[in-house]
Amino acid sequence: MKLSSLIFGLSHINGTPGGIIGMAFAGLFGFAMCIIREVSTGSVIWIIVAHFVADVILIGGVYGITI
Repeated sequence: MKLSSLIFGLSHINGTPGGIIGMAFAGLFGFAMCIIREVSTGSVIWIIVAHFVADVILIGGVYGITI
């Protein structure tokens, strides 16, 4: 679980936000996704939903789009 979180974080070095802060946020998010998968008995649907919601919030924040 920790290794996949680390890899997820490292893969987002050029994300939004990028750099060390972006990798740290992505690593924490990856860890949260691992916990969600454990709690949901291996189902990936909740991970997909959580990732989609996070992306919508992040993209909205970058482009100033609010609901």
